Amino acid sequence: MKLSLQLRYSLAVVCILTAVVLFMGIAHLHGFRSLINASTYATNETVSDSLYAQEKKQGEDLAALLAGLLARPLAAGDIDAFKRLTASAVAMRGNVYVAVSDSAGRVLAAASSSAAAGALGMAPESDRPPIAQIREAIAAAKTVSRTDGSLFRLSAPVFGDGRLLGTVSIGISLRGTQAELANIGGYMDAVAETSIRFFLILYVGIALMIVVIGFGIGIVMVRDMARPIRALGRYMRRIGTGSYDEPPPFQRADELGDLAREAELMAQNLKKVAQVSRLATLGEMSVGVAHELNQPLNTIRMAAENVLLSRRSNPDDAEFVEAKLRLISDQAANMGDLIQRMCVVGRAGGDRVLIDARESVRDAVSLLANKCEDDGIALNVDLPEVEAPVLGQRNELAQVVINLLGNARDAILESRTGGAAAAPPGSGRIDVRLRPFPDRVVIEVGDDGGGIAPGVSDRVFDPFFTTKEVTKGTGLGLSISFGIVNAMGGRLRARNADRGAVFTVDLPRAKAEDVAAL
Repeated sequence: MKLSLQLRYSLAVVCILTAVVLFMGIAHLHGFRSLINASTYATNETVSDSLYAQEKKQGEDLAALLAGLLARPLAAGDIDAFKRLTASAVAMRGNVYVAVSDSAGRVLAAASSSAAAGALGMAPESDRPPIAQIREAIAAAKTVSRTDGSLFRLSAPVFGDGRLLGTVSIGISLRGTQAELANIGGYMDAVAETSIRFFLILYVGIALMIVVIGFGIGIVMVRDMARPIRALGRYMRRIGTGSYDEPPPFQRADELGDLAREAELMAQNLKKVAQVSRLATLGEMSVGVAHELNQPLNTIRMAAENVLLSRRSNPDDAEFVEAKLRLISDQAANMGDLIQRMCVVGRAGGDRVLIDARESVRDAVSLLANKCEDDGIALNVDLPEVEAPVLGQRNELAQVVINLLGNARDAILESRTGGAAAAPPGSGRIDVRLRPFPDRVVIEVGDDGGGIAPGVSDRVFDPFFTTKEVTKGTGLGLSISFGIVNAMGGRLRARNADRGAVFTVDLPRAKAEDVAAL
């Protein structure tokens, strides 16, 4: 798919800016996600430590309170008081069990909450104070606590009259604290997801803005360059069709302006080259033309001498003198016509006018017929009786036919010497045919010189491309001919036939409205 320069540069700017935004966005989102995770973890740890510390403080305060209340009943051995206090304490929210032990670690009274134990999913024996913890508290004479899954267990010593009387043990449920921690974690996760979603929307919006801005930048930056380049392209195409005198499309004081001025200079040089090529063709034909002029001059000289002799021997033979003078006049007219055709071909081009394509073919054939005859090449011309009107320059179309005839002649001569393309034995024939159609005029120049070599047909119209020796061709004839035909609105094509190559000039037939538009 072909993309314009403006679109390519716009896409490049958009891709670069989008890549930068995506990189920044991914880096920021990754950093933000890491920050949120670290914050969530730190918050959970802080809140967890705070809640567990608070739970421990409340449990220790409760244990100390119960230890103070149980000191007198424990000293007096009032079992009923133990039971009432433990039953009252276990009824408090969150307490799973409350037990009172003596100084030997034997449990004197205990109460448990089956509802709290069931909510925790505890085994039946788990709602009892651990004996090891009770003995540890008695041995250390201080409060001992530990966390056991969803249960916080405390054993606090009971003192009375300055001696250790026993312990009070409490099992407090941590389910509420853990649920609160879970709620806080869920809230932090929700905050993190909401923040990430916000940043995603923000970066998508930024990316869309960058796409719009990137295209805007591309259009603004490239428009000043793409339009002149397109104008230069059209200008170069017109140069390729032979419009050498057209001024460049713009004047600028930058690199594009320099390019336009160089293109104008190139057009002028090509104009000179085209003229030089035309003159070179005329120079090459001058020998043949001189030979062709020599014959009528000899005829004129001989006729004049005959008239002089006749005047001396028979001065009254007016009929003889008249015939010789008529011969002299005809030969002089032929010479003038030949010279006129050379002048037509050598003249520089101008504006397009209505011409008869047959006259251009006659001009070309008349200039090359004698040379082909000297080379033993049969030149067969087939022109219709009716006019073949086209719009162009008679001399330029004649130059096209001359170039085609010259290439055909060179191909035949080269094939005779075993050149690039092998020609059939006895070759030496050039056929020129003009066919008028209702909407076009077709000129064909065919030869039997062996045809175009394989792999060359796509390059025959390229400037300076030639298969001839360095001293025998410049490679500009077909290129100039291609430009001339293009400027006339036609097409120049090449193909191989049975015995050689055929070049076809296909021109639009001039209509009345075309002539009126000139």
